[in-house]
This record gives sequence, structure tokens and C-alpha cells, in this order.
Amino acid sequence: MTEGFLSSYIEIWKSNSLSVLKEIISGEYSAREVTKGLVEDFGYRESIQGWKEGFSFIKENEASWILNKLAVIPLNTKEIMVIISANIELKGKMLDNGNLFFKHLEETTI
Repeated sequence: MTEGFLSSYIEIWKSNSLSVLKEIISGEYSAREVTKGLVEDFGYRESIQGWKEGFSFIKENEASWILNKLAVIPLNTKEIMVIISANIELKGKMLDNGNLFFKHLEETTI
């Protein structure tokens, strides 16, 4: 897994490119979100809807993503687990809340 692969994923995220994200996320995608102690499991369609809403918020409010790689854990030669903190900068200020993402990435998807 190259640093270029991870950089591509982050650039897709920062550029709000839903069409590209739809192509690289597996149709078998599943995730878990924990918010205020409530656990929610969801799949590809719900994930794409969430990205769509997030990207729309960014574009409509002329905001930007603040993404930080906290850890990159090699799983094998073509897979990594990456921990990314994500926040939104709006009118020069960071929003009060952020998110922590644990993403499994396979090089064949980008």
C-alpha cells in the first residue's frame, strides 16, 4: 500500500467528489457509527447518502474539511487500516464537534 493511494482517498474526500467516492466504495460496504452512546449499523446506500449530505453542507456553506491522519496500520501489501480525524472549518472557525474514522482501504479500489 503506497502513501499515494491514501493521499488519493483523502483528496477525493476533500474535493467533495461524490461521483468518485461512489466508484471506489465497495457495494459490500458496512459501517458502524456511535453518536452519544447510540450505535447504528449501515451499508453502502446509507453511507453514500451520508456523504452526499456532508458534501452538500460543505459546498452550500463554503466550508472545508480538516482531515488529519492519526495512524496508518498495514494489514498486508495491499490493505491498510487508517484512523482519520475529520472536522469542518466554517467561516474561519472549527465546528465544535468532529468525527473519528477507522477506515479499511484496499489499493485495488482506487
